[in-house]
Amino acid sequence: MKLQRFIRWGSVISLGIYGVSVAVAACWLYSWRWGGPPVAHASLTAEEARILTDYDDFLATRAVLLYRDEMSQLWELNGMDDGEETPWMVKLALRLTADVYSRDTLGPHRELLHAFLTKGTEQKIPVGMALYALIKQDVKLFKLLLDKASDLKEPVASRSVLSALAYATYPLGNELSVAERLEMLDWLYSRGVDIHCLPPHKLLDSVRHTLLVSDDVGAAVFDWFLRHGYQVDQQKALTLLLNSAEALPTLQKLVADGFLPVPTESLAPYFECSPLQFVASRTRPLPDTVRWLLSLGHNVHGQTFKPDIARDLPEFFRHSTLDVCVMALQNMYHDNEDAAGYLEVLSVLLQHGAVPSAKTKSLLPRFDAELRNRVVKLMEQHGYYILTWENSCNACCQP
Repeated sequence: MKLQRFIRWGSVISLGIYGVSVAVAACWLYSWRWGGPPVAHASLTAEEARILTDYDDFLATRAVLLYRDEMSQLWELNGMDDGEETPWMVKLALRLTADVYSRDTLGPHRELLHAFLTKGTEQKIPVGMALYALIKQDVKLFKLLLDKASDLKEPVASRSVLSALAYATYPLGNELSVAERLEMLDWLYSRGVDIHCLPPHKLLDSVRHTLLVSDDVGAAVFDWFLRHGYQVDQQKALTLLLNSAEALPTLQKLVADGFLPVPTESLAPYFECSPLQFVASRTRPLPDTVRWLLSLGHNVHGQTFKPDIARDLPEFFRHSTLDVCVMALQNMYHDNEDAAGYLEVLSVLLQHGAVPSAKTKSLLPRFDAELRNRVVKLMEQHGYYILTWENSCNACCQP
């Protein structure tokens, strides 16, 4: 009897301790979300109070869900689900992990927001809080919080804001549109923010980043910086914009207006090759960029590397512009969406006097006879019979 009583009371006590522990943990994890916003200070207008109250609701509800979604996406992107449904225990662990992040990041911002609502314009806020408003993609909120920031014109604060607008990606993967970012940059500039406090390498890194993962495929933000007097390494800027078909109109306007120099026959010191070699070797065909460079007088035969260092350079630097283009087709098939673009580049080069070399034959497409024939016929249309003597039908004569 004593043993049964001991087991019974032991179980009750254990369950009680477990229940209290769970309750304490839940309070620690979720209490930051409890309650609504305080009454807005009289110094705040009705519209300002509405914007801030809406932001408070966003932090306590939708932002938390965004964190949970992001955690689940990271699990899937890393291949941890193995194509099968995620077990419920893993889902619970992911949710709890996301909620811990929410508490540590969103909780302090909500406290600052409540303090600001209580004290109004007497309460200054750090720029970091305004930056976090970007997850809501709300320009009015962003401007309101920055207007109240005490350190906006300090170099560190200005650099943080400019970097966020340049890179376009913010917490939880959301971003402002190009038009909104340009509007914000104009607004900051009108308030005397020094755009030069953003290091040049950061701006150039942001260009490389946003051309790939944002809607700023035309490099409009970079164009804004240059047209407002920002100075960067011009040769590096050229190599970045030459690499994008969508950014070509921006590059052309910047060159025409004198904000970037006319590309020379060499991309040194970043690449020991000519712009034409560089463009013809890209992972995407850029026929319009090739035409533009040729219109500037670039030589299709241009090679800038020195023979004594050629062995230390990547392979494509050692080939002519025409051969670089043929190399891009080497492992493709005729139905590849980029194949037609590279054939167009090849045609443009041939029209401007490009000549096959002794290596061209060895660089022809290897896995698709139809694509190989298209390349050969294109060269034959310009008088270059690189497969002469290979077939019995033309072995008796030389063109």
